[in-house]
Amino acid sequence: MNKKIPYGKQYIDSMDIKTVVKSLKNNLLTTGHYVNLLEKKLTTLLNVKHVIVCSSGTAALHLSFMAIGLKKNDNIIMPTINFASAANLSRLMGANIFLSDVDEDTGVMTEKNLYDCIQNNKIKNLKAFLPMHLGGNAENSFNLNKIKKKYNAYCIEDACHALGSQIIVQKKKYNVGNCNNSDICTFSMHPLKSITSGEGGIITTNNQILAKKIKQLRSHGIEKRPSNFIKSKNSTDAKGAQNIWYYQVQYPGLNYRLSDINCSLAVSQLSKLKNFIIARRAIFKKYNAYFKKIKLLSIPKNNFQISSCHLYPLKIAFSKLKISKTNLMTKLLKKGVITQVHYIPLYYHPAFKDLKKKWFKGTEKYYNNCLSLPIFFKLKNAQIKYICKSIHNIILKNKSKNVS
Repeated sequence: MNKKIPYGKQYIDSMDIKTVVKSLKNNLLTTGHYVNLLEKKLTTLLNVKHVIVCSSGTAALHLSFMAIGLKKNDNIIMPTINFASAANLSRLMGANIFLSDVDEDTGVMTEKNLYDCIQNNKIKNLKAFLPMHLGGNAENSFNLNKIKKKYNAYCIEDACHALGSQIIVQKKKYNVGNCNNSDICTFSMHPLKSITSGEGGIITTNNQILAKKIKQLRSHGIEKRPSNFIKSKNSTDAKGAQNIWYYQVQYPGLNYRLSDINCSLAVSQLSKLKNFIIARRAIFKKYNAYFKKIKLLSIPKNNFQISSCHLYPLKIAFSKLKISKTNLMTKLLKKGVITQVHYIPLYYHPAFKDLKKKWFKGTEKYYNNCLSLPIFFKLKNAQIKYICKSIHNIILKNKSKNVS
């Protein structure tokens, strides 16, 4: 292979480019036609009542935290295997972060993991908990409503990997983002995600009060509709007529708007989402077929037919090899294959080292063995075979003597 194979890559075609160019000719480059169109299309696709798009997946989480009123000393639970966004935001907002262990095979927080976290930490008042659909895998999403009611807590799904995934709740299948089992669901439209807007985020909810607040917080907390004004003599003139320039900042908000330019790209990408997911699932299946025959390798145990297949996390028994994960990744890189690890446990980072607990056994096993392989739309069969053979050959040369 002459060119390097990245672990992820966006796909942009002529239709995407034409749509973006078209958006540049519109009168409004922000909060215009394509913002409304994207939100409308996502509402239909996900069969959810409210969709709000914003500037990033992190912004989506921040707006969600602000909407539920997360504040200093509130208790929030998230899985150890996670990107830093939710933990960073929680700490900046002064909340108490509690980490849940994860399943050693999937890297996903299970119902038992969540209950163990609550019991081990003796949490009495829980503000929110965040299931994270790692790699698009929402299969371990247990009955979240039961836990919400039991602890009177909010459930926010961190579904940054999972646009296009499905979830089974009480034997019924739903699109992730439907919020049938949660209060809020957030997605990312980073270039490596299911679809891209360049950078962008999506928030879905069936709660009208939360949706209204999120929309307002997205744009500085501003309210422009007179019917929603908090009573103020400043809103009218001496004769009681509405001052046409007047608006109110009702909450301290931020500028987390997503431009029409970004949304136009996402609208075009959304029309290809089904094909993107079909292609990723096909790649996942090919990897499985190859690696399931090889000792010391374990294929992902989730049902890839209901996943967006954002990642392909191969598990490798490094303890039985004469090669470390770093060495394997370096050897693959020399062969032009770029791999990655998703994710470094949150408590490994200096910012969150105080959160480490002795019972994170599933986390340690998952992290020590996981390796994300290239998976993206238009990854060619020849490249897949090359990746598989490269890994296989390196492992064959580095097996310990006690492994037959």
